[in-house]
Amino acid sequence: MTRSPPQLRHDTAPGRGTMHAWALFDVEDTCVDAVFQAALRAAHASADPPLGSHVLAFWAIAAY
Repeated sequence: MTRSPPQLRHDTAPGRGTMHAWALFDVEDTCVDAVFQAALRAAHASADPPLGSHVLAFWAIAAY
């Protein structure tokens, strides 16, 4: 499946958002919900449910 450049940008945003949230978690030792929420919305915008599940899993771990 070939994806257009806008679609590729949508595909990388959730992963980068999740990594950003994890970096903040490591530095501040707190769960930054707004960043995880943005990553989840980006996963929805890219129409990639498995990536959304990945974001939710990391969010749940950080919130625990």
